[in-house]
Amino acid sequence: MAVALVGPTSYIAERLASALDEAGKNYHLISLRNKGEAEYKTRRSVTSKDELTVDMIKDLGIDSAILCASMSAGECEQNPDKAHYINTEQVVATVDALARGGTKRFMYLSTIKVYGEGLEGRITERTNAAPTTIYGKTHYNTEVTLRRLASQRGIEVLMVRMSNVFGPPVTNKDSVWSLAANCFARQMASKGLIDVRSPKVMRNILPMEKLINFITAWLERGINAHRVEVVNLGSSTTLSMKSLAELIQECYCGRLGVDDIRSVANTEKAAFQFSTDHSSGLMSIARADDEEVVLFEMKRLCDTSRKLFG
Repeated sequence: MAVALVGPTSYIAERLASALDEAGKNYHLISLRNKGEAEYKTRRSVTSKDELTVDMIKDLGIDSAILCASMSAGECEQNPDKAHYINTEQVVATVDALARGGTKRFMYLSTIKVYGEGLEGRITERTNAAPTTIYGKTHYNTEVTLRRLASQRGIEVLMVRMSNVFGPPVTNKDSVWSLAANCFARQMASKGLIDVRSPKVMRNILPMEKLINFITAWLERGINAHRVEVVNLGSSTTLSMKSLAELIQECYCGRLGVDDIRSVANTEKAAFQFSTDHSSGLMSIARADDEEVVLFEMKRLCDTSRKLFG
């Protein structure tokens, strides 16, 4: 059987495609926007959402789909109507089309932003959603609509509320290097110092490697029609931007270890803890202590930054 990656030029989809290539998995790329641009950027064959037919989906044998398509947070605030069209209408229409063709399960990559801004205390899946940004609102609206569609179509849906993903991109996009940890690594490579504009802002960071491991574990799990789940996926590391910049600086200089990350995370007076209440085998990946994965991803990020910008 095959996997569909919806939104093939996204930061996450590119890393996931590389992981699927290494694992020898069969997958297909589906674009919600410009097919030609997607084929140019990925150097692969891409199917437009509008080209999907029931027979095509059956012939391709797509049993699972990972929904990576989304406008960035900045783009959403600049163009709310387009954000609703891309992040919600187009994503839901693609799920419906795939479900009609026999695709049985879907993973939707949502965001911590559905809980709002200025988070405090322990944030779990039981915490009420209260999005305040267009980015958060469109993702939450998609979650709500997918719940209804799951009941109507008899499909499995897992909605993954991710914290702040970081790690080196497959292709060198400016938008990816604007993400906090990535931006700090780029500054170290290009300027030898880091400018932290919001030092007290807190972020829970999610290593790309952990996200990829979670997705591949989900692909190995059996399909269960009508199963609808939400999971928070982050790390045990919630930091101020000042502390994150300091860790990136130490890593870039080759002085960072797991104990350093653990020490900073334990002493940081974090306003919130981003965690999950799930306890199943798959969710154990989401619950695991992960300073080693954070360090692994930071080292990859710094190495890539040095090669590109040093």
